[in-house]
Amino acid sequence: MASIHVVDNTKITDDPFFKVRPIFSELNQSYKVMPFQEWLSVDESMIRYYGRHGCKQFTRGKPIRFGYKLWSLALSSGYMHHMEPYGGSHTLLPETGLGQGPSVVLGLAEQAQVPQGCKFIHDNLFTSLGLLDEMTKRRCGSSGTMRQIVCLMSHQAPERIHEVISGNI
Repeated sequence: MASIHVVDNTKITDDPFFKVRPIFSELNQSYKVMPFQEWLSVDESMIRYYGRHGCKQFTRGKPIRFGYKLWSLALSSGYMHHMEPYGGSHTLLPETGLGQGPSVVLGLAEQAQVPQGCKFIHDNLFTSLGLLDEMTKRRCGSSGTMRQIVCLMSHQAPERIHEVISGNI
């Protein structure tokens, strides 16, 4: 068998991942049997690919420089709980108005139906003061490194950072 087809080619949509979207849907559905743990991780993954495709990404200085980017929500034990391929404006995550990184964290949490009380760990690509505020409103914890430029751009940064560090948030 040279290839596997899971979608009828006569039903093309504007989703650049329409041919493999059913696989992602089935995998995400199968991940739901795993119970949530207290700590969750949000990160990006790369699937190596050197061919031609509109969603292929290039990341300088990484071990896998060319390929498809996946946003992933994983349990602290390492098991994947939800994943979404990055397709630019066609990524199936809701836009929150907080920027791409916070939108990924909030979108993965919504799609995976994460219960209140879970705590998220993420890196500086996702962390912002707006995300920390939104996660607090949703009664979820959030912890991550923050780029200095993000702190400098916020007009409330000194007060908010003091609240975050002292645990009053």
